[in-house]
Amino acid sequence: MASRSGPLPNDTSTAVVCAFYEDLPCCKELWPSFGTWFTPEEFTMLLPAFAYHLSAEDLEALQIAYQRGRSRARPSRA
Repeated sequence: MASRSGPLPNDTSTAVVCAFYEDLPCCKELWPSFGTWFTPEEFTMLLPAFAYHLSAEDLEALQIAYQRGRSRARPSRA
């Protein structure tokens, strides 16, 4: 996802998406961590790749898990 490999998308970024990001949501145990791993912009950009192996219901569940993970990742301002 770094722009050092040239203008995106390119062969390198496409290979990374296909080899890694498409399969990442297949392991539901990882979903709660997505909120700490990805910024909202990154998550939105990667949603089409995440959706590749997921049903519509699972994609919606992933988005909910992401939002929950984001709330836990941000410190409380009490």
